[in-house]
Amino acid sequence: AAATAPPSTEPPPPAKRTRASRAFVLTPEEDFLAAAGGRGGPPVALSIALPIGDPPLDGRTVTLALPLTATVGDLKAALHPETGVPPNKQKLAREGVGVMAADGATLAHYNLGPGVVVEFSVKTRGRK
Repeated sequence: AAATAPPSTEPPPPAKRTRASRAFVLTPEEDFLAAAGGRGGPPVALSIALPIGDPPLDGRTVTLALPLTATVGDLKAALHPETGVPPNKQKLAREGVGVMAADGATLAHYNLGPGVVVEFSVKTRGRK
């Protein structure tokens, strides 16, 4: 019969940091919606900080009113006339959360409410 090795006395390796380990923790979408007046609540004014670049990207802050049940894709579509940047070339980020990659996720999913500033940037591909 084969001998079995004794249990290891080495401490386990440190746990890897996960993306969710940031200081900011999102409130679950349904809880955020309930606190904001429910699914039929009034639209919220969102501030979107535009970068300085080619016009009309002039560093200003754009304010848009959308319901919390609107999607990130809806927000990008509403920004298109203001920025001239097609929705598929837009990248939006929220402090503490990072890039909002899921166009189908709602604004409530990312806890976007009054006083939150969304950072706008243009996606670049293939640059070296």
